Parts: sequence; C-alpha cells; structure tokens
Amino acid sequence: MARRLDAKIVRIFTGYSTEPHSYGRDWDVCVRAVRECARVAGDLGVVLGLQNHHDVGVSVEAYEEFLNDVDHPNCRAMFDPWSAALQGADLKSSARRLAPRMVQTTLADYVRLERFKYVPGLVNYRPLEAMVRAVPLGAGFLDLPGFFTGLREGGFDGHVAYEICSPLRGGGSLENLDAAATNALAKINEWTGAAKADNPPGK
Repeated sequence: MARRLDAKIVRIFTGYSTEPHSYGRDWDVCVRAVRECARVAGDLGVVLGLQNHHDVGVSVEAYEEFLNDVDHPNCRAMFDPWSAALQGADLKSSARRLAPRMVQTTLADYVRLERFKYVPGLVNYRPLEAMVRAVPLGAGFLDLPGFFTGLREGGFDGHVAYEICSPLRGGGSLENLDAAATNALAKINEWTGAAKADNPPGK
C-alpha cells in the first residue's frame, strides 16, 4: 500500500509485553518481526520507521538496544519525546544521541495531573499514578525546545509531525483541533528556526 501511494516511510511500534517472566521472549519475537518487516519494506523501496511506543523497548536505553538487535539498515528510528518525558529522561541529550538514526519525530505535549484516593480511616489521601492530558504544543511539561536543540546538535534531517492521539484540552471540535494544529505549526517553525528564516531582520 505504501509503495502504491508513493509513501516513503511506514511507522510501526514494537509490541506489548505479556507476563514479566516472558519479557525476554516478547523482546525476541518483536526483534525478529521488525527485522523481517524492515527487509520486506526495503525490497519495496519503503523505509520502516520504529517509534518508541508500547512496552518492548520503550525507554531510551532499551529503544537503542532494540534498534541494535534488529540491526537492519532499513529500520530507522522515529524517536518520540512523549514516552521518554514520562519516564523522566532528558530530552535534549536523548535527541542528540538518537538524531543520526532518525527519519521522523512525532510530537504532542501534555500536562501531568496528580491523582489521589481518599482513605477515610486515615483522614488522608493515598497517591495514585498520575494522569496526563494532551494540551497544545508548548503548554505542557515536555521540554520540546531542548528536544529540538538536541536534534540539531545530533544532525537530524528528517520529518517532524504533530499528532492528536488522545483527548485534547478543549475537546474534539474542529475549531479546537484546528487551533491546536495551527499552534503546533507555529511552535515547530519557532523551534526549528524556520520562523526566523522566513522573517530575517529588516523584513
């Protein structure tokens, strides 16, 4: 389908883990599957882009290890700062490390909403896992300016995409989605320096 549509890149994820004692097996299955997909896609002139989503290989270090295990020239990185930021990784240094392997990055931004459950007998709250909620680019906790600095320093020369893949602050109306997309384009131009190039001093 990608070849017929003249698409140059197909994005995939790794996979979900099953049970803790099966993590090594899950890893090996995903590595073999991604390597085979990379070979097939390469035969058709399509690059396979692997995004750091799902359970297998999701941390920055595990993602690099996974790419190394796949070890196929047609499997390229599509490093996404969202999952790395949730894990507390430094986005600037991570982007710099992965930039030479990347063909694309996909952006979103989030706020972190802490959650608690009331425990009446203690007259207190028990902390729960935090919830994250999508917000326009630049309005969340992700260090996206630092991420783009790392990409530049690492020599990234690929595509940048913005995606709304979970409920967005303000709701799902076309007006809100359009506003978020317009804001995203402006922010990406700002962080890549495209806005300065379009408006040099004196213009």
